[in-house]
Amino acid sequence: GLSGPLRLFVPIGVPDPGGPFKRLSAVDDDLERLRTLFVDSLGYGKVAMPANPDANELRSALSRWLDKAELTEHDAVIVYYSGHGYLDDRSRHYLATRDFRPDAPADGFETHDLAALVLGREKRPGKLWLILDCCYAAGAMSVELVGRMLEGHGAGSVLAASGPYSAAYNGAFSTALVEAVNHGAARSLGELTMAVNRRLDERGSPGQRALALDTGARVFDFLEPSPDGVGPSRDAQPEGGRSP
Repeated sequence: GLSGPLRLFVPIGVPDPGGPFKRLSAVDDDLERLRTLFVDSLGYGKVAMPANPDANELRSALSRWLDKAELTEHDAVIVYYSGHGYLDDRSRHYLATRDFRPDAPADGFETHDLAALVLGREKRPGKLWLILDCCYAAGAMSVELVGRMLEGHGAGSVLAASGPYSAAYNGAFSTALVEAVNHGAARSLGELTMAVNRRLDERGSPGQRALALDTGARVFDFLEPSPDGVGPSRDAQPEGGRSP
C-alpha cells in the first residue's frame, strides 16, 4: 500500500450546463492548465471526475472517491471547479452543473457542499483548498462554508476567481494563477491572491478580482513541490487514494 501523505488534485469542469447558460469554451483549457501545474509540476495525484456532470453525478462521484480514498489528517486535497456559478435571490451560491435550473436551484449543487462532502466524514484530509473559477465565486464564502471547514478540524482555504457580484472572464483566472505560482513569489494564500490580481490587471480583465478565505488552522503549503520532486506514483490506484 501507499504510505506517506497524499496530495490530491480534483478537477471539476462543467463547460456546457445547458438551459440559459452559454457554453464556456475555456473550461477544458482551464482544467489542463491546472492539471499541468499541480500534477506535472507539483506532484499531486489526479482524481478522475466525470466530464460535464449534473449535480447527482458530481455528488456520487465525489462520495465514491472519498469512500475509497481512506484519507487521513496528513493528506491534502485541492478541489478546482471551472464553469458557471449562480447566486440565487437569497445569496446562496451554486455550481451550474449540467441541467441546473435557476428556477429550481435547490435541485442543484450548493457550492459549500464541496467542503461538506470532503470534510463531513471520519476519514477526511487535514487540508482542503477549494479553487472556484466561476462567476460570483466569492458569494460561496458563506457562514455555512466557513462552518463546514472549521468542523473538519483541519485547515480550509478558498480562492475565488471573482467577487460575489462580479463576472469571471473565460480563462483569465487560470492563466493568472499558473503564472503567479510559477513565478514563485507567493508564500501564503494572501500573497498568491495579490499576485493573481496583479496579473488579472495586466491581462486587462476589468473588475475581476480574486478573493481568498483561509481558516488559518495550519500553514498554507499547497504550493510546495512534493518532497521527492514528484508525488508517490498513483498509477496503481487511479481513484486517488491508498492502494489496498
